[in-house]
Amino acid sequence: MLPSLDDIGPARGAPGVWEWDRAALLGARGHTLLDLLAQVPGVLSLRSGDFGASATAVPVGVAGGGLRLYYDGVEHLPLDGAAPDLSRVALSGLERVRAIRRGSGLDVHLFRLAHSDARPYALIEAGTGDLDTNVLRGTFSFPRVVRGKAALAIERIDARGAEEAGAVTGGWFRYSLHRGDRAGLRFEYRRVSSELSAPAEAPGVGADRSDWTVQGVWAPAAGLLAEAWATGAALAPSADSAAAGALAGAVAGPVSRRQYGARLAGGTDWLWGRGALRLNDGAGVAARELSADVSAAHPRWGGASLRGWRESWDGETGAGYDARAWAEPVSFLTLFAEMGDGRRSAALGAAAQAPAPAPGDSAGSPGDTGVGDGSDDAPAGRFVQRSRSRFGAVLARWNGQLSVARLSVEADSVRPTRLPFDRDGLAAAQPRRRGWEFAGRVPLWPRGFYLRAQVQRWDALPAAPPDDPPVPGDSASSTDSLAARPPSVPYFPDHLYDAALSFHRVFLPTENFELWVDIGARGRSEMAVPAVRGQEAGEEAGEDEPELPVVPFYQDWYLRVQVRILSVNVFVSVENLTLRDANQDVPGRLLPGTRGLYGVRWTLWN
Repeated sequence: MLPSLDDIGPARGAPGVWEWDRAALLGARGHTLLDLLAQVPGVLSLRSGDFGASATAVPVGVAGGGLRLYYDGVEHLPLDGAAPDLSRVALSGLERVRAIRRGSGLDVHLFRLAHSDARPYALIEAGTGDLDTNVLRGTFSFPRVVRGKAALAIERIDARGAEEAGAVTGGWFRYSLHRGDRAGLRFEYRRVSSELSAPAEAPGVGADRSDWTVQGVWAPAAGLLAEAWATGAALAPSADSAAAGALAGAVAGPVSRRQYGARLAGGTDWLWGRGALRLNDGAGVAARELSADVSAAHPRWGGASLRGWRESWDGETGAGYDARAWAEPVSFLTLFAEMGDGRRSAALGAAAQAPAPAPGDSAGSPGDTGVGDGSDDAPAGRFVQRSRSRFGAVLARWNGQLSVARLSVEADSVRPTRLPFDRDGLAAAQPRRRGWEFAGRVPLWPRGFYLRAQVQRWDALPAAPPDDPPVPGDSASSTDSLAARPPSVPYFPDHLYDAALSFHRVFLPTENFELWVDIGARGRSEMAVPAVRGQEAGEEAGEDEPELPVVPFYQDWYLRVQVRILSVNVFVSVENLTLRDANQDVPGRLLPGTRGLYGVRWTLWN
């Protein structure tokens, strides 16, 4: 096995960290990484359609630059936007997923399957259902291949909705050489293609993304780990996508980036630390990032962690920190505090990369004019200043759990994700906003039943003052015309929720029979989205601060039944039980209607 050294903070259950191991992934509700991240409180799913259409997940009030994705510590560089397009991230072959909600955004770490068993390993996932939906994943790991180890996976998800058909096809291959359990070298290549047929915009469009990584790992002593890597990524329109449209998910032209990095980590039973240096090569991304993490934990009293970073990009710099601490004064109570503040870079997509200015051009560099924000009057620079805090407590007793937290967030701007669905969007100011977060799990009778819920609700912002004060004696003035307009912030619904009645239990002395049942609802209030220049609501009326476009209230009632017999998981899931036909995250891009899906997840050791 290649050596590894995990952060002791998340391993001890620090607040603000969500983790799924192999068993949890096999029993998870949902079939994509986006479905998984949507279960994190306060994380928004932004989808421009069904499979094949661009999609991402960001914390409330954070868009461009708010999601960082890593494979075994190596960053999955965004290419066509300021956030990774999760429609081109395959879920196949993952052993563990860890999501860390920070003040600067959301960090998601994906860990590839690795096993030390002498038997070959295989996992087959297949499903079919309504809207001509088909899911096929195959993961295979071979312990002995040409003096090393190899693994490969294939993935295909496709569907044909009422108005368009889409598909995601991909796969990856990994080969590693080992020097016992102390050192090793691994190579990985992955390629994912998205296809979308949207007759109203551009028929038969898509994009192909390919990534390669070479990574070396060495453990010179117990509790010490050194890593170095080189990785490259490229994105280009598919061969049949010459006339690609913006909403269809294709990019304006080929774009490629590389990263070279190194990390040094060390730890004991109670103290852990890591430093990393990342050098990026390619337009539209920060050139250098230096970061350091340190965590301390006590099995009885709690712990703390601190992370700091500094980024450099064409003469501009950004720096900041994220900190969290948790205490357990009694066995059933955990108190926690999280804070973060700083400037993080927001990558530019292919469509946002402007040519360098001519010598002597007084306009300055693309970063000085706000390129990447969609307008010249947007906040200049390539960094976003954000601050967040979260203070609360977790009460765990009698197999139940309740957590309450007070939230606060502020940013100099909310940048678009710069994915195809908001590529031409404008940045918008985000004043300080406070809210509450509640999450709970209440056991019921008979054993195995429980109610679970999570709600995030934000306080209303004070109304903006009227543009012009009333004129005494002016009969044209009225309370309606002078009514204050509440300010809008994109990607910031007033509330989000996910609640369900669930059942989960393992039967038989051998634990070879397991059952999951969920029936519940998830949703959010109406949500403003970035305005596009020339299309802002109210612009014709001459308003200085036009209101942003709004997508309506979203709600999805769902049902999931899954049974495990030995190593075979049989699942049935239904989305949108109430037949809502107006669900959308992007104006004019309706999400699919009701979909029933059934299939198997089958683990084999042969």
